[in-house]
Formats: sequence, C-alpha cells, structure tokens
Amino acid sequence: MPAPSLYEQAGGDATLRPAVDLFYCKVFQDPALLPFFDGIDRDRLKAHQLAFLSHVLGGPDQYEGRELRDAHAAHPIEQRHFDSITLHMEIAFLEIGLSDEFVSQAIAAIKSAAADIVNSR
Repeated sequence: MPAPSLYEQAGGDATLRPAVDLFYCKVFQDPALLPFFDGIDRDRLKAHQLAFLSHVLGGPDQYEGRELRDAHAAHPIEQRHFDSITLHMEIAFLEIGLSDEFVSQAIAAIKSAAADIVNSR
C-alpha cells in the first residue's frame, strides 16, 4: 500500500482550508505583497490556493483555471515575494498544528512551483 500523500497527511481540505484562511490573513497584512491582490476576489483567490495546495501536496486535482505561469505572468513577482508567500504558508501550517516534518515537506513541494510563479528575475 502506498504511503499517504502530504494532502492526506495534512487531513485534506478540512485542515488545509483553515490554513489557507490564516495564510491570507498574514498575506493581506504584508505591505510588500498586498499590491498583488488589489481588486482580486478574495474568496476566489482562497479557492484557487486550496486547489493549488491539493495539487502540489498530492491530493485531488481541484483546479479549474489558467496554468500557474499564465495566471502570474502579468505580475512582476520576484523571488523575494515568493519567499514571503512560502514563509506565510509555513507559519500558517505551524500555527494550525501541523508537524515540523510535514511543514518542511509541504514547503518543499510548494517551492517546486517557483519557476511557474516567479517571473521577474
């Protein structure tokens, strides 16, 4: 029997949804990141983030939108922005009680998408 995915280890959407809510509380208080989200439907954004996490953590493919690269192409996202995003996610995961080992593996999975998100080198 295969080992459970990171998505399953986290507890699926039931755990990831509150993590996404907490994550965006942090992101929306970060002055360096806030301009990227001006005028964006926050509920839609949260749904996309949940679908992204499901995908990168080995859960069901819930995403129905543009490819990551296309969705982020219009924004001058630098590595420092991506690093801030992943740090906010790491903190959110830890604050909801996910283990250090899980968080380390999950953040590595999220960082694997950097090439499709960071577009200002």
